[in-house]
Amino acid sequence: MDRIASALVRDEIRRSVARKVPALRDGGSDAYDTLQLTDDVIEEFKEACTERRAVHVLPHKEGGGIPKAVDLLTSVHPMRTGTSTGSRPAHAFEIRNITDQIGFQWVMGDEKYQNRLARQLETFYPDSHIEVDELPEPELLPFREDWHLAAARLELKLQGKKERYYPIKHIDVEGFENDPYGSITSEMVGERETETVTNVATQVIFRPAPSDWYKGGVLEPSIHDVADDLEENVQPADTKDIVRGMFTKEGVDLSEVRTQKRGKNKKTTAAADAVRRQAGQKGYEVDIRIVAVGQDPETAISRVDETADMFEGYYDSDTQQGFDCVPMRGEDLLKLVQLAMRREYVDHGMTMGVRTAAGVVHVPNESINTQNVSWTRTSNTGDVPADSARFTEWMNEDVGWDTPQRSVTRTQAWPYGIERTQPSDQEIEAATERDQEHTHEQGDQSESEQADTTEVAH
Repeated sequence: MDRIASALVRDEIRRSVARKVPALRDGGSDAYDTLQLTDDVIEEFKEACTERRAVHVLPHKEGGGIPKAVDLLTSVHPMRTGTSTGSRPAHAFEIRNITDQIGFQWVMGDEKYQNRLARQLETFYPDSHIEVDELPEPELLPFREDWHLAAARLELKLQGKKERYYPIKHIDVEGFENDPYGSITSEMVGERETETVTNVATQVIFRPAPSDWYKGGVLEPSIHDVADDLEENVQPADTKDIVRGMFTKEGVDLSEVRTQKRGKNKKTTAAADAVRRQAGQKGYEVDIRIVAVGQDPETAISRVDETADMFEGYYDSDTQQGFDCVPMRGEDLLKLVQLAMRREYVDHGMTMGVRTAAGVVHVPNESINTQNVSWTRTSNTGDVPADSARFTEWMNEDVGWDTPQRSVTRTQAWPYGIERTQPSDQEIEAATERDQEHTHEQGDQSESEQADTTEVAH
């Protein structure tokens, strides 16, 4: 009994200190290591890179933003998902700042989902420019010899069996007017007038969760259980109450002593509603990484740390759920970047409903004001009709993309797969004669008008 009480007290002290000293929980900037890149390390990263084709997106300022991401993530989620990882491929969404230009790309788990994503992006973000890489070598960041690498990952602030169901701030929560991507991308760019170059990538690995992810299990509470306890404001009892109960009650029931109801209030009711709304939604398991590589080690650390700080925009004051930063050191740093290159998912206990996941995986719109975002300036409202003839088939194999003169003159045979639209020699001759006759008529008319004008003058 003494050992149990002592362990409980020590655990409570540890939690209390971590709450009061964030540097112990988050690591702080001193907890980072940097790795100076060599040719061997760069080659390791290239070998670790997954063989998939990236889907690049240039967003339109009038695009759908977060609401359309809910539909997009729902469309690429398989209809039925079991617990086996084979039926749940991991995908990657990446925000990249390379030479002060913010870009967005997706690296899907396999070709089937890559093709589906490209189609669905055209459906839900029709004005965005979408391009699929030709080569299956999706770049994360350009790695250069002697540059310095820094990285971190994110985890949930509250990770208990119940608390992990608490959602971060998302579109269904009041006060989510500003897209956190605005602050995140601004810190990825950093100071504009700097003498060193630092490239940064924020990678979100998302994997479909099992269909019954919100139902709990034998030893796991369901979302409804968590919401009910949250609404009743059921909280762990203070350590002193637990210890007092152990020594003053005969045959103490620890389940009764360790929890206590503190009554409903507006805040707990709002938090319970946010948890309960996730029931029935498709879910995603999420893993978030931030990687920076630059000429200066301190700047690389600063870009990672300050970018991670901007994820504080997802903190929900009702559920008290948000993200904490875990800086990488030593072998963990190298391993995390290799995982990022492989686009491999690691379970850190982050499972989100699709409406929550859309907040961290979406194509932004004009709601973010970062000047360095690569926007598309055109709209698809004037697209060519779907049934229009297209130059898709060559009739003559001698005419290819590498042929120096691909244009066809009037005297050459027509090599394209649509009907020839150039006029024949007879049509050209007839049109020339008509033009000459029209020119003569205009000349005669001008002379007649000039004579009339002279007569009137006299």
